[in-house]
Amino acid sequence: MYMFCCFVIIVFAIIYINILTYTFSFYFQFYYVHFLLAVQILQYITVMFVLHSAIKCWGYRTHAPNFIRCPLAYKLRSLPCNKRSWSTNVKSIERLKVSNLNDLVNFISTERHFYLKLLTNIFNTVDFKNISQEEAILLFNCCGNSVVDSSMEARDKVCQEIYKNLLKHDKLDLKVYHKYIQICTENGTSLNVKELLEVIRCTPDKETIKLLIENVCEMGDTSQALALLEVMKENSLAVDENTFCFLTLAHTINSGLSGAETVLKTMRAADIPETEKTKLAILRGVSKRNNYNEFVAALDKYYVKLNEYELLDILKHLAINGNLAWMKKLEPVHSHIPITKEFVKLIKALCIHLVNLDKPEESFKIYEYFVKPQIEENYGYFLLREMIYCKVDTNRILIIAKYLRDNKLNEYCISHLTEVALRHNYVEVCWELLQSLPEIRPHFVWPLLVNAHNTAGEKGVADTIKKINSLNVKLDFETLENYIIPFFNLTNPTLAIERLKGFGFTVKQVVNAMILLLMRNKKLKEAVTLSNTFKVALLEETLIDILPKTWKNTRDAQNTILILQKCCESSKKGTELVAEFLIKCLELCYTINDYRSYLDLLKIVGSNRLRISPAAAEMLQEILSHCNDNDLLLKIRESINDLMDINLKSDQHTPYIPHPRDMNLEELECHLVELKEKGLETRGVISKLIQRHSNNGNTERVKELQQEFEASGYKKSLGTKSVLMHNYVKTRNLDKSMQILQQIKESDTQFRIDDFKVIDLATLLVQNGKFDEALNILRTEIKKPSRKATDRNILELLQSLTDPNQQMQIFECIMDVGYVPNNVILGPLVRIHLTKGDIKSAAKTYISLAEKYKCTPLQFELIKELVRNKDEELLQQILSCTQRIHGLASTQANLIAALVEENEKKALEKVLINNKLNLNERLRNRCDRWVKEKKIYALTLLASYCEKFPEINDVSSVYKCIMRIHVTNNDCQSALNFYNCLLNEEKHICSELENMLTELFRQNHYKVPDSMRIKNS
Repeated sequence: MYMFCCFVIIVFAIIYINILTYTFSFYFQFYYVHFLLAVQILQYITVMFVLHSAIKCWGYRTHAPNFIRCPLAYKLRSLPCNKRSWSTNVKSIERLKVSNLNDLVNFISTERHFYLKLLTNIFNTVDFKNISQEEAILLFNCCGNSVVDSSMEARDKVCQEIYKNLLKHDKLDLKVYHKYIQICTENGTSLNVKELLEVIRCTPDKETIKLLIENVCEMGDTSQALALLEVMKENSLAVDENTFCFLTLAHTINSGLSGAETVLKTMRAADIPETEKTKLAILRGVSKRNNYNEFVAALDKYYVKLNEYELLDILKHLAINGNLAWMKKLEPVHSHIPITKEFVKLIKALCIHLVNLDKPEESFKIYEYFVKPQIEENYGYFLLREMIYCKVDTNRILIIAKYLRDNKLNEYCISHLTEVALRHNYVEVCWELLQSLPEIRPHFVWPLLVNAHNTAGEKGVADTIKKINSLNVKLDFETLENYIIPFFNLTNPTLAIERLKGFGFTVKQVVNAMILLLMRNKKLKEAVTLSNTFKVALLEETLIDILPKTWKNTRDAQNTILILQKCCESSKKGTELVAEFLIKCLELCYTINDYRSYLDLLKIVGSNRLRISPAAAEMLQEILSHCNDNDLLLKIRESINDLMDINLKSDQHTPYIPHPRDMNLEELECHLVELKEKGLETRGVISKLIQRHSNNGNTERVKELQQEFEASGYKKSLGTKSVLMHNYVKTRNLDKSMQILQQIKESDTQFRIDDFKVIDLATLLVQNGKFDEALNILRTEIKKPSRKATDRNILELLQSLTDPNQQMQIFECIMDVGYVPNNVILGPLVRIHLTKGDIKSAAKTYISLAEKYKCTPLQFELIKELVRNKDEELLQQILSCTQRIHGLASTQANLIAALVEENEKKALEKVLINNKLNLNERLRNRCDRWVKEKKIYALTLLASYCEKFPEINDVSSVYKCIMRIHVTNNDCQSALNFYNCLLNEEKHICSELENMLTELFRQNHYKVPDSMRIKNS
């Protein structure tokens, strides 16, 4: 509607300009040509603006919520957290500027909607001593029926505060008293008439008594009503029709239709006829009672046509009393009311008020009954949003939201609600809503990560990631880069990488995100060190955008080029990456100093033997023409020419589009959509997607793609069938897996299925008790070793067996093909005996495998088990066998570690006394492993013996390992207790340990209690 109005206005403006133009042309023919040209340009600009705005408006009106369509709107420092701040309307912003009574007056004069919080926020600024009558009445109006977003109790509380302050400063005249009584009636507050009349500081008039009668009668207080009638009699005030209506209402509330009839008889005796008002009073009275029969009888006997406000009042009381099932009986008295936009607004206001009265189900029933989806966009969303604001139980909200979604009344309502909860930091509500979404994309949880960091630091972020992972959400690189890495302690990169690997991220992702963060913080040297320490491929697509800006900000050409070189090593774009980098750097040059730095950069590029194509050199020369220093210009041109390699081809003028085999999953999905829109062949991309999703375990998506593939009339290749077979294996569907295997064999007996797929199928057969079939498939399908078969697949197969003889048959079958055994594959052969408690068989198998394959599977576990069972003879055999393969030092270190873990102090001390070997490095490695396993007790025991025997290991390094566990756990209290324990025992504490503790506190926003002792680092 807004866009249509804008369009009409602009069209009329164009017509007006044309008329004006041709009128002036009669008088100004000489200048007319120039003037007309300017006007035509203005018209074209105006038309373009209208088209652009229309397109933009169409985009905004799509059904999907903002946080799905515009995820980048959720950046770190742009998350709103004030109630109702989701609106982009300028008036919403003005609401925040209400800071005193004058602002409130101005606001009410321009705003349609008023919220009680606006009044409570400025209440302390109101000068009641100098308040005017109009301002006092306005304050009372701010806590009456017009305020629908609050309960009657909340409104009355504010109303009474206003009254007390006005009474205190003697600012209550008759008009203000009248407004006070009226607002009390609207809020359902019964006044003590006797007390009020005693304290009133002005003479009450007829209007005062009428308002008081209305108040007490609305509450059904007949005794106070009779007292007021006496007052009227004493003051010779006539009882009119309105008074009888109030009395009828009160008696109906108290005694039902019989009470109403009593008043009607009195009216007849006084020759006062029954009117529509009287009937309405009776109907309102029975709506406040819990008697269905009387309600139906009143509708029949005292039939009256209701207007909108009367209908809403009755509906409100039915909802409050839990009698909304009677609503259908009201149809004859309101069927004449048209469902206009104004009426819908009134219905919505009532529904919001009922939500604030903790009647969300009733409010939705009223809304659904009167408002149809055809006349309401985003059906029911406003109501659900109000429930969120009112902190209604999420389960109650979800029942309504799922009803709307499942009945296609509002398919995106849960997504919209999740957006509201995310924006306003309703954390617990967010988690419950997220679980109800059909799909949770990574950027949905960005606000939760920000909130977790702001409230609980790194520990909060870590706990939030665990929750996210429990919802089966795979966090992407963008989330890691912007919302996880910045919140983690990166002083120890290795420790940080280990922690983040535990959350499902790869080393490549973590290292690249850390490098990006370091570059943004202008720490290029540290970024280079990190890239050299961890040999992973750099994400050139991401880094190439930030690298030129980093060079400009740091002027560190040497380290910039080292990063660029690393990108080139892993890039498929070849030397064009260098050209792209140099072009972006040159575009950032504005001053002579910039160009001088650029010249230095070119020299370092050349010294690192990086080259560019002739086309790229030509583009650089063209951009370089902006340089005003001729001498410097000449030098830069020469350096560019020195970098040029005439043998290189350029794709600079055509965008780099990767082949589908080089695309990631998201790019393939986008490519599929693009191919569909263009009506092109999709078979290859769908096959590739089936393979990728199958490898990732996305079984539902595989099923969708398979259906799409068959619907398009494509025939599956044998490769695609093998992928589908493996997908069924992953979903443990044995029948389907075997069915597809049979189809493959019938199509081509020579087709070779990947070994890992065959091994996984054999595992599924074993798990279903079909050992012979599994062994037969392995013998027939695996002919020679394959690189695609991993130790993990073989390990899972061997672990699925519970019979040692069957396990050995499977193992020998795989080894006969030519696979090379290692500790991972051999481990299950020993573990199967340990699990059964047969230590002798485990030791026998271990010695046999060690002598045959020169491997020591489960060496440490076996030594620990023998130490625990105190079988010295068998232990000595295992140690001797291990020593022949790994040497005495390695065996001795493992024995010490086993004794530490089993807390065998006497045996440990005996070994340490007799030890003459240098075990420092081996024990340090064992300590690192204990850190990963979080075995504080083992590290603590080892530390105590390191103090007695300093030659075996540096005790400070063991202390640091203990602190690393506390840091990994984000356990500030335990870390502080450990630190204070070291202080109390007067142990030597290195500065690195203190720095770890200080950084832990900083990352987790932990305030050290005054009672705790900690030295300043």
